[in-house]
Amino acid sequence: MGCCDRGSSLVSAGPADPSLHVNYAKGMVLGVDDFVQEFTYLSGRDQWAVRELAGYGVTSGLAVSVEDDAAGPRVRVTAGAAAAPSGQLICVKADQCGALNAWLANPENAALVPDHIVPASLPGAGVLPLYLTLCYADCQTALAPIPGEPCRSEEDLMAPSRVADDYRLTLGVTPPPQTEHDAVADFAQWLGALTTAGPVLPPADEEAAWLAALRAAAAPWLEIDNESPPTSPPDDYMFGSPPLSLEVAPERYPAFLRLALRLWVTELRPLWMARRCGGLADALDDCVLLARLDTPVILVGSDGGTWQVDGLAADIVIDQRDRPVLASLALAQALQTLPPPSLPAAPPGATIALADLNVDTTLDETHVCVLCTGALALTLPKTAPANRGRLHVIKSLGDNLKLVADPADTFDGAGDTLGVDPGKAVTLVSDGSAGWRVLSALA
Repeated sequence: MGCCDRGSSLVSAGPADPSLHVNYAKGMVLGVDDFVQEFTYLSGRDQWAVRELAGYGVTSGLAVSVEDDAAGPRVRVTAGAAAAPSGQLICVKADQCGALNAWLANPENAALVPDHIVPASLPGAGVLPLYLTLCYADCQTALAPIPGEPCRSEEDLMAPSRVADDYRLTLGVTPPPQTEHDAVADFAQWLGALTTAGPVLPPADEEAAWLAALRAAAAPWLEIDNESPPTSPPDDYMFGSPPLSLEVAPERYPAFLRLALRLWVTELRPLWMARRCGGLADALDDCVLLARLDTPVILVGSDGGTWQVDGLAADIVIDQRDRPVLASLALAQALQTLPPPSLPAAPPGATIALADLNVDTTLDETHVCVLCTGALALTLPKTAPANRGRLHVIKSLGDNLKLVADPADTFDGAGDTLGVDPGKAVTLVSDGSAGWRVLSALA
């Protein structure tokens, strides 16, 4: 049943409803409430179109830098525009600057530092992560005389005649929620890790297997009942990597992608949207993260001291990796016309390190391609930033193999052991932090 199935009733006073617009009729007497309602409807549909069809993020400009000033380092944000999670468009017409030491000198801000600082070896010093966010705001302006009763005060003779779009640039110690942005990135990354290999199943069976794998990756969210958003949401969106059992032949990948996008639209995106049609969200959820500033600070002076930036602008690390970016449709179309990148041609006679193993071995950088004879146990080195991208191609020549990772590592987040069946091969790459990623497993 929709709202139009309900019985007719008189319009009652109350907040304007973005799903209603005025039904103009000859002879109708229009009041302020009618004009407010019409504006609410039109503005609400504009925001709805942006958030439903485009998303949110920075659309142009808003570059962040830190520069030295007489009062200490200050943050500069260039002019630009963004779309908030609500779909509200935000315009910053001119470059903006803010002094970090002035922010730290505010007693309310200074009180937050001890709970968020990353301590250094020197007492009263450390690194303070500060989050620079952009939010939509508006303000009433353009005072105009208004008619009314006699004997009014001067303040009652004038009232704002316009509402101007505005914005708020703020520094804080906690980042704004970016649930949908993070979920989009995680969903795309999960799909990008899929390997298109393996036998082709009957269409009915393969679609069931695809849906099962996709839903399993988002299971902690799908299992949450009657909570939107959940009081204790999981800390990830698509868990793990596509399992080796998820078999998609290259010619069937378009069908798989269509099914994945359908699941995203019908089941997954509604779990993670900041706002739905006509729904409202907390104002704190309607901001865009521009950057994280890792700021070295130190406590100086007596009587409790004052927090100040410890160093110059060059000592502050600007991290913009989590900034939501919303590319224009024209750019997306242009990127689709680019040919795929070509791999550089190998020089004539080029080879890779090939090792023949017949005993249990701990692999090192010389074991790029490994041919194994016998039922062996191969130990992988511990993943670390220094060996990010290390590749091992391991082939069994006829016996079961057992691959063992460091206890702190996993294979695709699913345990620290991996079996290789007789006659099969597996390609592994180190992610440099949490373990080994399975790029392919072929017969």
